[in-house]
Amino acid sequence: MKNARLSFAFVICLLVGTTALASPTAISDYLRKEITRLIQSPELIKNGIDVELVNVQFIINEKGYLEITQVETDNGYLKGWIIESINHKKINLKAIEYSLEAIYQISFLFRTEAS
Repeated sequence: MKNARLSFAFVICLLVGTTALASPTAISDYLRKEITRLIQSPELIKNGIDVELVNVQFIINEKGYLEITQVETDNGYLKGWIIESINHKKINLKAIEYSLEAIYQISFLFRTEAS
């Protein structure tokens, strides 16, 4: 149990925004929460990660699946974790307004819990 507590990580959405071809559209709170829920808590301590900022770009396809277009991080473990956690995952399109032309961007700050 102590090990589980030590490997617990805070995932903080920092710079939440979007980039669209026409004009930027704000990412919804629902979509931000869904992505954060999908990512959950990677094993930061086990992988020697203290603090890491990760920028993720994605689109939403016509069937409601998230498709990652870019993950910006030098950490291979976190890059793989994010791709595995959210790429090709279905979201409820009825809960959000979205555009098939938009490229969305969300940033996460992964930080281990201080003991």
